[in-house]
Formats: sequence, structure tokens, C-alpha cells
Amino acid sequence: MGKKIEECDFRELNSQFLLLENDERALGVIKERFPSQKEDNAVLLYGYIDPNTGLTFEVICCALVSEKGIIFRASSEKKSVRLRYGAIRGEVESLSFLSIFDRFRLKENIINARYNSNEELKDLRNLKYLDPIRHPQHPDDIIIDLVKPGLKPERVWVRLKSIVGGIPSGILLNEPVGNFGCNVGDIVKVLMVQGKSENHYVAQL
Repeated sequence: MGKKIEECDFRELNSQFLLLENDERALGVIKERFPSQKEDNAVLLYGYIDPNTGLTFEVICCALVSEKGIIFRASSEKKSVRLRYGAIRGEVESLSFLSIFDRFRLKENIINARYNSNEELKDLRNLKYLDPIRHPQHPDDIIIDLVKPGLKPERVWVRLKSIVGGIPSGILLNEPVGNFGCNVGDIVKVLMVQGKSENHYVAQL
């Protein structure tokens, strides 16, 4: 049973074959570019995280879903079409079993070699305690507070890049208004401070 994309944990979408249904807009565009039949009603995608643009979905082929099962049409070796997270309006369902078939494995290996081979990013994406502050469309981006005595705390975005001694660090994505001693592009460490009612995430400069 498919789910709306916003109902999915990003781990359900990353490195996964996904069947997209009930998305007439996306289906219409893709059927014009990929081999298809008039009755086709779904699209096969492969999800991955682009470190710069976030959750992305490579179009593999058109498909026909019926009571008899799923028929996958031919892929297009000469075309590469991607859908961004915000462009998907239908429901997605994982078809991870497709990884066992040679027809789909080649495309999977090419995408994974380019986007899913960074072991540090894999470790950072597995840190579930950071999930409350992740951007829903860009799981490598987190929102934290800059703190300094005499200044009001300021919220900033950080793009996670590495983890050393269990402490995540990343690049500051926006220029602070206050004089915190850091600038956009600087590397900051991310600390979680446990409070009485909620956790606080702050930058260690």
C-alpha cells in the first residue's frame, strides 16, 4: 500500500526502488519521454539523496499496475529524468525486491556509486536523534541554535558533512545576524543539550 511522500521517513525513500501511483501530472510528463502504453498508470523510480539538492528520484520506466501484477516497460538508456521531492503528488510504495534483478541492478549500482558511497554521510543519516531537526526534503540539512553570552540565540542551517568521535559537524549555510564569531561556510560541531522538557541542538564553535 502506497503512502504520501510526506508520510515517509527519508530512510524509506533513500536507496529504494519506488512505485509512484496516482500522480497524473508526473505520469503524463514521463510517458512523453519514456517508452509507454496508453494504459500505463504508474512510474518506477529510484530514490537517493543528492548532497546538494536533497531527496531525488531517478525515473526508471513506466509501468502498468493491475490485479494481475505489475508490468514494467522498457527504460530509456539515453534519457535521465529526475523528480524532486516537491514534485511528487501521488503515493509511493517500496519495491526493494527489484534489486535482485539484473535489469534494475545496473541503474541502482550507477546511482549508488555516485550518491550513496560516502560512509560518513551514511553514518550521519543513521543518527536518529537528529531527525527532529532535519529538513524533510534534505535530510543532510539540520537547523540548530547559535549561542553566545550576551546575544540572543539565533537559528541557522547546517549541512552535515562528517562525524568525529561521535560528534557531527557540518557547514554553516546562512550568515548569522549576530556576532557569533562564525560566518557562512564555516565548519561547526553539533551538540545536543538535554533539557527538562525538550532537547536543544546547538553549535560548538
